[in-house]
Amino acid sequence: MGGGVLQGTIPHLEFTIEVQSNNLTHHQTYSKKQEVSHQLVTYLHTIEGLGYRKISRKLNQWGIPTQRGKEWLP
Repeated sequence: MGGGVLQGTIPHLEFTIEVQSNNLTHHQTYSKKQEVSHQLVTYLHTIEGLGYRKISRKLNQWGIPTQRGKEWLP
């Protein structure tokens, strides 16, 4: 047993996987207002470096409501 070379095959696991999908996800189209809001928030976050609390304060100061006509939450 001591110091010998291991001979034979090395055990391994082999399997096959099959995936099926009905692709039942709903792809909602966004309104122009939603797209503009998203672009504005993305700009303020990535380019201006603002956090989401400061962004929500700015949007409220500028009078830009949410999609449902409410104020942005900090």
